[in-house]
Amino acid sequence: DTLVGEVSRLVVAEACIQALDIEFTEGQIYEINSVQGEGPGRDLQKWQELFRTARAQ
Repeated sequence: DTLVGEVSRLVVAEACIQALDIEFTEGQIYEINSVQGEGPGRDLQKWQELFRTARAQ
């Protein structure tokens, strides 16, 4: 656990559900943190871009 901050359980749950539908997230570990602003909601393409960006770092 290297992130500082908070994230709601709803955001964590939505990220988990979305990750199940994205093949390249299988076997990966992600840390989740919230920021001000609008998130990806249920938009699969936005989630794919977020996970792809996180994976590249």
